[in-house]
Amino acid sequence: MLRYYAGSNPCEMTAAVLQAAGARRTRDILSDWDLYIPKFGAHFTAELADLLPSRTDQWIGGLPGSWRLANKASLWSGVVRAHGLEEAGRLLPESWLLKRAEDRARLQAQHTPGQVYILKNPLLQRRSGLRLVSELEAVYAARQDGFTLAQRMLPDLMLIGGHRFHMRLYVLLVRREGRLSVWLHRTGRCVCAPSRFAGDLKNAEEVITRSVSTDALAPGLPFTLTDLLAEMA
Repeated sequence: MLRYYAGSNPCEMTAAVLQAAGARRTRDILSDWDLYIPKFGAHFTAELADLLPSRTDQWIGGLPGSWRLANKASLWSGVVRAHGLEEAGRLLPESWLLKRAEDRARLQAQHTPGQVYILKNPLLQRRSGLRLVSELEAVYAARQDGFTLAQRMLPDLMLIGGHRFHMRLYVLLVRREGRLSVWLHRTGRCVCAPSRFAGDLKNAEEVITRSVSTDALAPGLPFTLTDLLAEMA
């Protein structure tokens, strides 16, 4: 029987997958677990670094340092270091790190009146970690509330059924004996904004996508990547 350890309760989707696999949870970190599920957050890397596996075939659900791929500020910084500022702006939405004086000066030089920015706080999850503002003073003041990064809201993105959307793909990184393997799950998600886009970039219901159940979507909106590709064909 597969046994897993998780310091906090797994999300609903993870719990369903584990149940379908016949896995049973143990709450003893020193037990002979098969799968270790770390608590994602600020101490993710330290938790994994302190972990002492007892067997070579145990699976650990995370790689030290991989939080940099999820943290928007560190992801942007890494791409800039690897490819330069100009190329980074083509690979990712152009970003400004609010703690850096040179980034604030660059934002000041590039700002146009009426431009809307989306601000991101890495310590807050989902919509609570996002803020829409259009004044530079509000951008700078948001640093006091833990917002670390600003990006320009674009007005002319592709719509599906009149809704803004983004595609969510799931990638599994496996490191064994110094070798890194990358797996892409065949099923992805299409995540839409709750309301049809009417042009108001400061209306969160129109521009910020939300993970919801199929029942909560407007009729006809795609829910999976397969549905989205069929809609775009």
